[in-house]
Amino acid sequence: FQAELIAASSASDNASWYYNLISELKFIFFPGMEVIPPIPLLIDNINALNCANHPKQTPASKHVHIREFRIRQYAKDGVIRNLWVPTPLNAADFFTKPMGPTLFRKFKAILGVSGSSVDADFVLQECLFNYTYGTSLDLL
Repeated sequence: FQAELIAASSASDNASWYYNLISELKFIFFPGMEVIPPIPLLIDNINALNCANHPKQTPASKHVHIREFRIRQYAKDGVIRNLWVPTPLNAADFFTKPMGPTLFRKFKAILGVSGSSVDADFVLQECLFNYTYGTSLDLL
């Protein structure tokens, strides 16, 4: 869970930057609102989510650097809101995990990836072939 917590902490830094930018430009994004709602930070690892939301130290979290716990301060300040997302609905997995054609098309639709000049089915075949055989179709 440490890697997930570190990634969430890094994402919270980016979210904080965007939150500050939106706060400065709130008359454009949120006209008439005094307080900007927190940015949702979706985490699919329950242990990382619990560690990010609760200040209690556990044996597993004692090895995590204290700088990674700034995510707690962002949540306390109302900049972000840490939420759990089930792994099958985590669109970020599109970029990090191998998947079959059904999930590939589902996440492609969720992310709005379309209209590219590259044939998506060929890219899908290429990715699956690389994952399965460790080589490219172009080399055959």
